[in-house]
Amino acid sequence: MTRKGSRLFINGLIRTMDPDKPVAQAVAVKNGRFLAVGSTAEVLALKDGSGTDVVDLNGGTVLPGFIDGHAHLFWFGQSLAQIDLSDCWSIGEMRRRLKDRAAQVSAGDWILGFGWHQERFQEKRDPSRLDIDDISPSNPVYFVRSCTHTALANSFALRAAGIDRRTADPPGGMVMRAADGEPSGLIHENAMKIVARLIPEPTAAQKSEMLRSAMNEMAKYGITSVHSIDYDCADTFLRMASGGDMPVRVYMDEPMSSEEEISSITRRTGDGDDWLRTGAVKFWADGAFGPHTAALWEPYADDPGNRGLLVYEPAVLERLAVAATRAGRQIRIHALGDRAMDVALNAIEEAVKVGAQRPRIAHCGIVEPEMVARMKRLGVAPDLQAICVPYDAGWMPGRVGPERSGKTYPIKSLLDAGLTCSASADAPVYPIDPMAGIHAAVTRAGLDGQFPDGWNPEERVSVEEAVRIYTTGGAYAEFSEKRKGIIRVGYLADMAILSSDIFDIEPAAIPLARVIMTVVGGDIKWTQREPG
Repeated sequence: MTRKGSRLFINGLIRTMDPDKPVAQAVAVKNGRFLAVGSTAEVLALKDGSGTDVVDLNGGTVLPGFIDGHAHLFWFGQSLAQIDLSDCWSIGEMRRRLKDRAAQVSAGDWILGFGWHQERFQEKRDPSRLDIDDISPSNPVYFVRSCTHTALANSFALRAAGIDRRTADPPGGMVMRAADGEPSGLIHENAMKIVARLIPEPTAAQKSEMLRSAMNEMAKYGITSVHSIDYDCADTFLRMASGGDMPVRVYMDEPMSSEEEISSITRRTGDGDDWLRTGAVKFWADGAFGPHTAALWEPYADDPGNRGLLVYEPAVLERLAVAATRAGRQIRIHALGDRAMDVALNAIEEAVKVGAQRPRIAHCGIVEPEMVARMKRLGVAPDLQAICVPYDAGWMPGRVGPERSGKTYPIKSLLDAGLTCSASADAPVYPIDPMAGIHAAVTRAGLDGQFPDGWNPEERVSVEEAVRIYTTGGAYAEFSEKRKGIIRVGYLADMAILSSDIFDIEPAAIPLARVIMTVVGGDIKWTQREPG
């Protein structure tokens, strides 16, 4: 997209993240890139009087635009239109919200919800189909857990999918059973597809609107680039980009699960322009800690017969990683448990032999010290979610035991080993606000006063380190460190303007800082000016 004229942003505290010029007051933008970075006087001297816009930042703190390194924009857009279960404090509250929605739909319509988490329920147990069947006997119900690795389906939905007591678990999935052998309503991993495939596909227009809604929501939080992993959205993204309809930049990852899918690849990593570029192929090695599907070497502390679930046999994942690399694509592998981390690293090692560059491991849940050294040797670009820490700190030690809990969600040790990490919220899994993620990385404090000195406090990082993983780290992960992630002449003019300087406030106040303007390519994509 070519920009005509120029725009000056003056009177700010600009933290450029550029070691050669760390602080400035103003920038000039032309054709979507930084033309000058300096003092307000220096930048105002560039005003040519022929249509130059001047934006007074009124002392606002400016950072490079945040780069969210791991999101699912389509799922996020869908979740914005579904029943919000993220703050449900009880199964009873889940029932109330379902009752409200059931009164608004016709018999046979699907009722969808997102975001429940049994550890937040006062009942401290998983919900079952028996908890919701009486409310919606004439509608299929499908509620996805916050981790996206588990769903709750009512009996109507299970019958429609043909799931009963005789249904075998699919490879890489589980249908959970009640004591009498009947399906409980909970389905994990690949078993979710048995029900999800029945949900009516959105139209092309609806899909575009969901993606646009998700991107607009990202822009509100100063996010200017997103690495998004979405099924069957490539054509929609391409149409949006060709029409100039992208509020933020997208690095487009695609999930694939077979060599047949990989053989159909026509786009290589990096293809595209500065608004839409082809990214990685995404694979899942395991599930999540919440539903006990993250793959562990030793059983869960609170479920001694369970070591989790590998989505693929290790040899299969290795073949997929090699095939994607040979097709010219970066690879990204989801791994949370220590067993899954080993399986992912083995697959990456094989891919590196055939030329894999900057392979990514998403989440890095339980990480042994020897894994860190191996990640460095293989050139892994870790994809981290510090925002997991406050939400998981209260229950994770009981889930995996104290020894493994002490190795969970590392950040500082990865940075100190010289690894370049990116940051995200794995939207829609956790709140997308980078201020919450930065606060979590800096303090590692739990919710509601838990761990005031930090869960695994040795993994706390400085504000500067946290901002870097949200900016330069994300740029590095997408091979764009020479054109985004810092405020420097010639780089893409992406900025987040904050209400306060998070480098100079108490860490506890970081979540109170808010984005008041988001600039992408020199254009103001979102603004909420201070009153007065």
